[in-house]
Amino acid sequence: RIGFDGNDYRAYAPEAAAPVRLIWVAVHRSRAAFSVSADRSIDSHLADELDASTRAGFNDRLATLGLDSADYHFMPVHPWQWHNKLAFAFAGEIATRHLVYLGFGPDGYQAQQSIRTLFNRDQPRRCYVKMSLSILNMGFSRGLSPYYMAGTPAICDWLDELVRGDD
Repeated sequence: RIGFDGNDYRAYAPEAAAPVRLIWVAVHRSRAAFSVSADRSIDSHLADELDASTRAGFNDRLATLGLDSADYHFMPVHPWQWHNKLAFAFAGEIATRHLVYLGFGPDGYQAQQSIRTLFNRDQPRRCYVKMSLSILNMGFSRGLSPYYMAGTPAICDWLDELVRGDD
């Protein structure tokens, strides 16, 4: 896991079994796309994944900056990715408030074997979260292609329908 130091390993490696709280950001809708399965909407998905008081707190944070939350998508990011990559790579987006740091979410997550897929330890019925993590793990830097991610919900819907329809 090239990119992690000893502290990162203890905080984020699956075998360390430490709970990870995700950082949430607001991304201006002009800079991001949001894709979901056919059985949900953006709003219903976020309502399932973030409690009402957390969403209200994020909306309040944007309002104190003079920003309209309707113009933004909320997105989780891995704390390591934020502190080591995103805060620098997207400095311009942060400066123009197209990307706004909202803070840590309330739930603790557990890194899975793939390291960038996390299970919600506090709310097990919530979705697993898969995110970019720019470390070298198993010979690859683990990003998420916007092209592939845009089509992933439709592929999941197709596969779900295929499996459910196969006696």
